[in-house]
Amino acid sequence: DVFMQEYCHPRGLKYSRYADDITISGAPRFVVNAAITAAGKQLQRAHQLSFRSDKTRIASRSGQQRVTGVIVNKVATPPRRRMRQYRAMFHQAANNPRSFKERIPELQGVVSYLNGFPKYKDGPCLLEFRNVLEEVRKHGSLKVRNSGGEKNRRRKN
Repeated sequence: DVFMQEYCHPRGLKYSRYADDITISGAPRFVVNAAITAAGKQLQRAHQLSFRSDKTRIASRSGQQRVTGVIVNKVATPPRRRMRQYRAMFHQAANNPRSFKERIPELQGVVSYLNGFPKYKDGPCLLEFRNVLEEVRKHGSLKVRNSGGEKNRRRKN
């Protein structure tokens, strides 16, 4: 990390690393390519590691810039494909809530995940997903009779 910071900073590049994902950002492209080459040589020399060329990507400013699965162009957002999958899942859950009672933790996880993105936090999409989750919870509970003559009450599974 120290080598890369010292290499990138004077060239006007930003370097960051999350686990084994390295991100070098800046312009122009040939400077980024040179930094990737330098990083590869340093990794090989110091640690006998190498980049996987099939996982190395260079994104332009106008293209989708993805780091650790999150799109980071201006505002971090989940990938469009994943959002389409979430919308489809919640649509199915809204149409048939009983069939999703076993998937409540999965639905809760999606709501929590999206709540971490400013674009979705408290927005209409997340509000709709929360409403669907509540409907699934309601339909996922059972009415239980007790022998004490009290009114039926709901008990969650």
